[in-house]
Amino acid sequence: MRMYWRQGMKKGLSPENYIKKLTDMTEKGKQLNWIKADFNETSCLNVISQVGFGQGALRIEGNFRRSLDYLLVLQESKEMHKFSSGDIKQVTLNDFVPELYR
Repeated sequence: MRMYWRQGMKKGLSPENYIKKLTDMTEKGKQLNWIKADFNETSCLNVISQVGFGQGALRIEGNFRRSLDYLLVLQESKEMHKFSSGDIKQVTLNDFVPELYR
């Protein structure tokens, strides 16, 4: 609910339209603009727990180490995606859900 207030309501979206916009995976090239990541001492990686796509510059929040790589584990498939700290700014939705664009 907090994300809706921060990202949807402030932009004038109804809850229904906000959910539709969030789950619309047909829009190719959505740019990664928000990451929540925390440093994991065991793996020496920043583990991504939340992402956001849309317009604007990339914001990274959490307890992360800027110079280290990022790891995203997809819950359902258990797939892991590793991104270098230098490449993270160029990541698009296609990098997270490539099967949508095959």
